[in-house]
Amino acid sequence: MAAIETAATPNRHVLTLVRRALLEHEGIRSRIRRIEDAMASMHRCPEQAMAIGLRREAMSLLAETGVHANWEERTLVPALAEAGRDRGGPDVACTAWMLETNHTLAAELLDGFLNATKSVALSFDDVVWASAALPLRQACALMKEQVELEEALLFDPALYAEGDCE
Repeated sequence: MAAIETAATPNRHVLTLVRRALLEHEGIRSRIRRIEDAMASMHRCPEQAMAIGLRREAMSLLAETGVHANWEERTLVPALAEAGRDRGGPDVACTAWMLETNHTLAAELLDGFLNATKSVALSFDDVVWASAALPLRQACALMKEQVELEEALLFDPALYAEGDCE
């Protein structure tokens, strides 16, 4: 009986971590939707106050995804990798590393957007804003893709491992 309990424990742990990641991913998706909605409003009627709010959302997205990526790298990926090794599964760490390139590029695009718009509080320039919006759109698209790929490639196998996590 003790062997069964011990064998089930890592799966419950992994499932708990995956659930946390999915909740955090939903928060990231929600923030991206707010940014996309704000960008659409800015496109229709650009104004300084809206630009400042959008810039704050972008800073929050950058911070939130940075914390999330750090947690994934330090906690989630090692747990998924260990569970995958126990089942003879694919190399989760390698897959996660490859997916991380999307996050890195998205963070660079967000940084570019933030640098290009740092003076928006002092003066608002439609031309500067329009050119800075493209990297922000690209960053949002990459982050959405990152979340979807992580869930498809990393999480599904963990959710259905051994069937004893329900």
